[in-house]
Amino acid sequence: MTSSARRRRPASLALRVTTFVGLATTLMFLLSAWGIEVSIERHFAEQDLGEVRAVSQSVEAVLAGASTNRSGLEHRLAGAVAGHHGVYFLVQDAQGKLLYETATPGLAGFANSMEPVTRLDAQALRIWRVNQRTYRGAVLRDGPFTVLVAMDMGFHLHYLAELKRALWLGALMTSIISIGVAWLAVQHGHAPIRRISARMQDITSEHLHVRLDPEQVPIELAELVVAFNTMLRRIEDSFQRLTNASADIAHELRTPLTNLITQTQVALSKVRGMDLNLRPSGYENDDARFLYLAFRGINRL
Repeated sequence: MTSSARRRRPASLALRVTTFVGLATTLMFLLSAWGIEVSIERHFAEQDLGEVRAVSQSVEAVLAGASTNRSGLEHRLAGAVAGHHGVYFLVQDAQGKLLYETATPGLAGFANSMEPVTRLDAQALRIWRVNQRTYRGAVLRDGPFTVLVAMDMGFHLHYLAELKRALWLGALMTSIISIGVAWLAVQHGHAPIRRISARMQDITSEHLHVRLDPEQVPIELAELVVAFNTMLRRIEDSFQRLTNASADIAHELRTPLTNLITQTQVALSKVRGMDLNLRPSGYENDDARFLYLAFRGINRL
């Protein structure tokens, strides 16, 4: 078997269109879901930045007078986060001594391992994971003090996880629905092609005069119908010429065949005895020899 015989049949138009529409729709919804996810994550980051900035400003206001009067500093620092839920901070002096720490485990190590910043912005925020909890915050330098402010991201992460699951599930369901709709649309769009194919199958050699109407098909198929009508007209012309040639051949053969038949009938009408098994040279006259040859020619036919 040759390589051309083993070549796979091209995919159907319905499969091609459905696959293309399905992939395009799926990609579009996946990109939309990714964009929504990134947008919400950025919103949460900006929200956390605003919360961290508000707490750091409150702590800096408390620390502004701590250089001269440290009495009641812990109490004043505890009030700095009043009204802020899920916010934790700690304060260290220039020697690294812990002055205050809210009830959060293990954040002091990040304050010692990170380089403090003097300006709080989105680039200054860092994400820490301590004891299976995730925090977003920054380490600030406020004069002789080092301040670490962190927010618990548990609520944000839970919301993002639920949102991501809903988005990807919605994208999957939408893709499946869009593929089904695309397949139905393709089947409906191919209905005129099936009708044209049925008309073509009805055309036989007795109905070569039939033509398809280009006005009754979609504009995309009008050129195909015109080409088919042109081909059908050529076939009809060739068939007509073949019919005429057959008639001419029959007319040309009629005269010699008529003469042969007439002569054979005349020869057969004569009374004579002969043995057809004899050789041609054994016949008594030319008429007998002619009959012998005529019978042999008929037997060969």
